[in-house]
Amino acid sequence: VVQLTFHAADAGDPCYSPNGSKICFVSYLSGTAQVYRMDASGANQVQLTSNLNDNFDPHYTPDTSSIVWTVRNCGIGEIYRMRDDGTDVVNLTQHAANDERPTAARTSY
Repeated sequence: VVQLTFHAADAGDPCYSPNGSKICFVSYLSGTAQVYRMDASGANQVQLTSNLNDNFDPHYTPDTSSIVWTVRNCGIGEIYRMRDDGTDVVNLTQHAANDERPTAARTSY
């Protein structure tokens, strides 16, 4: 067991990239649950989201270029996708129903 985060805020929901080089995770370091990315060694931690909502359950896409995750606003979850660097954020589910816990699956074998 190796500890990778060393700050007082809670961190969780870790997910390795398919190639094993990066980990996306959630941390409360900024006060609300936000999505972060780091190298598999724990180095180079970068905050990718910065909104007032709770962000959770991030997962890398099979090609490691994007992350899907849930944003909960007023109790309703929406599934989003962004590039690994936090750009090109897209809401994939835009309706009143609650959408949560995305998992990025392989599209070819």
